[in-house]
Amino acid sequence: QMTEYDNNNRGAIWGNKDKAKDTHPDFKGEAMIDGKEYWVAAWKRKENASPKAPSLSFKFELKDDARDVG
Repeated sequence: QMTEYDNNNRGAIWGNKDKAKDTHPDFKGEAMIDGKEYWVAAWKRKENASPKAPSLSFKFELKDDARDVG
């Protein structure tokens, strides 16, 4: 799939409107890293967490390896 711009090593996330549990990501999206497509999930720092905790933590899952979790 050709695009008008090079989106390698870039990605985007959106608010997760399907979040039903605290363990679900606050944001979901996708990224392309080294020419491979990944799903991206991100979680915001909890309100009562240490200020030294990351503001946002990420998980990357290779699309080819991803299972359809429904």
